[in-house]
Amino acid sequence: MESIGYVILSSFLQTLSMPGYLWGGLVWFSLVPFFFTLRRNSVLASTLLSFIYFFLFTFLNFHWLINTLVKHIPDVFGRYSPTMGFLVFLLFCILEALPYLIFGIVYGLWAGKIRGGWIANGLFVSSLLVVTEYIRASGELGFTGGRVSDALFLNRGILQVLPFVGTYGLIFIIAFVNYLLYYLVKEKRMFPIFVVLLTLGVVSLIDGSTANFFKSYKGDIPIVIAQTNVNQENKYEMTTEDTYQYITSKFSNTPNYPTFFPEAVFVDSNFLNSKEDFLLRKNLNDRPFAIGSIYEKNGNYYNSVLVYKDGQFVGTYNKISLFPFVETLPYPKIFGKLAFLKGFSYFTAGEEHFVADFGEFGKPSFLICFESYFPSLNRLVSKDSDYVVVATNDGWYNSRIALWQHFSQIVFRAVENRRFYVQVSNTGLSGVCDPYGNFEVLKDSVTTSKIVYVSKPETTTFYNKYGDYIVLVSLCLLIVLILFFKKEDSIFA
Repeated sequence: MESIGYVILSSFLQTLSMPGYLWGGLVWFSLVPFFFTLRRNSVLASTLLSFIYFFLFTFLNFHWLINTLVKHIPDVFGRYSPTMGFLVFLLFCILEALPYLIFGIVYGLWAGKIRGGWIANGLFVSSLLVVTEYIRASGELGFTGGRVSDALFLNRGILQVLPFVGTYGLIFIIAFVNYLLYYLVKEKRMFPIFVVLLTLGVVSLIDGSTANFFKSYKGDIPIVIAQTNVNQENKYEMTTEDTYQYITSKFSNTPNYPTFFPEAVFVDSNFLNSKEDFLLRKNLNDRPFAIGSIYEKNGNYYNSVLVYKDGQFVGTYNKISLFPFVETLPYPKIFGKLAFLKGFSYFTAGEEHFVADFGEFGKPSFLICFESYFPSLNRLVSKDSDYVVVATNDGWYNSRIALWQHFSQIVFRAVENRRFYVQVSNTGLSGVCDPYGNFEVLKDSVTTSKIVYVSKPETTTFYNKYGDYIVLVSLCLLIVLILFFKKEDSIFA
């Protein structure tokens, strides 16, 4: 029972550290109880306890998905019951926790059996957590939400490691600090409360002093973000003409700068080259603009951003990373019976990113919705562009926790790639983040627009060039520690 208590405590602490909850500083010791849970347990116990830990964390952290799956999606599309929606949420928690079975197995086999004291064992545990998170982010079901690094989106000083090591590097650092605290408490080398306070003090000092070197700065390229604020029930009942009338009435008088609209403003795949399309171009004074729409080409349907310049359609960004079950059916032979979760439509995945050339207003590239969660995709999309625009429809979520967790992702991506990032949402949080993690948001849940300023990039980061090399480093560290630093009584002795 003591082990279960520690698991629950770690799950709660990590949840409370996430964006939208209590305080990100909790993440520096949220894993300590979890490490105590695994101490001296069998491989089987470590495996099960690791799974339970991340299942509970996922359940708590993403509890806001329950309302989406139980009420919002059934109310709009009516394809399944609220009970089935809750069961799907439980399945989501299980799928997210599965990689932690691997964590538990490896930890149970070798943790504490590595020569070199707390440093070697800390490197072992940190590397293992990085590899586990990489596995969780991989494949058609891959997702990166809920990483321990998410807790630090407000800590601008600490975030400045991202251009060098990426998010996985930050995960490594957090895990190492947690293991150090665990070791000190376990060995009774220092009084636990003093250790926690000292750690938080040092971290705050480093973060604060570093942040002073990265003051917010205003870009020199004006753009307009247009937050449409149409609730989901009305959105899918509006005709193309209704949507056109709404958009022109709210946004045609905005300043004549490039204007960016949210995801899926038009849900009719026939919008492009329709009467309303040409009228919208005219009413926006032939300015450059980009707007979310369903797009059909050669019988394939895409979740897209349509891009215009000088009154002409110039191309689309078709969403590459589709949302499992809602926008695409992953592994149909396994999950075929879950096709009822389909949202408006199943889409074809896009194959490449799109960079628009808006002349003096720079070269934006585009992402849609939860694609901002994936560092590797953002790295590729940002390479050839001046700034990145994330078009999203967060109308499915009525929780500010969900909105902040989504918005926080552009903070990480902006710093990793030293690019301005803009998020424009239907309902939810719209705003801009500079390359150092300073951001501003519009008032949410209102129809509004705002001029924000971006700039062309001044540099290309080490991370942008070389990507998630920390994963490979972590994997190599694991192998070296297991093969060459094992104690004589370890499993391979």
